[in-house]
Amino acid sequence: MKGIIFCLFLTVSLLSGDTIAPFYSRVSVVEGKAKVGQEFNLAFTLKALMDLPETRILFEIPKGIELVDGTPIRTVYPHSGDSIAETIWLRILFAGPYRITIHTILAPNDTIPILQHYAKDFYIISSQDSAIYSENPER
Repeated sequence: MKGIIFCLFLTVSLLSGDTIAPFYSRVSVVEGKAKVGQEFNLAFTLKALMDLPETRILFEIPKGIELVDGTPIRTVYPHSGDSIAETIWLRILFAGPYRITIHTILAPNDTIPILQHYAKDFYIISSQDSAIYSENPER
């Protein structure tokens, strides 16, 4: 009976929506402006709260934004307390709203990737003369 209850608890735990990431992350524009036609430097910073296995960082760039410089897929090996910043240079091609998603995948080569994929969104509203950024879609 205890085995059945444990299996049920484990299944419910794994199916629950939110999980706490073993790292803190932030996305920001660190140089330039995300106005139409201008280049800007987008930084993703990861601070490990514990030793992490091989970690893959993947920038998902939507149509309408051009990769100018940098590698959109990186592999890092963070230790507890490490702060790692990965940056890419982008250019907005057309005015409008955009969502850039940065995926963080822990142990990407494991055969059982349970609770190892985290995504962080960065929102941009761009025009010829202004740009608004946010990590939250409501702002």
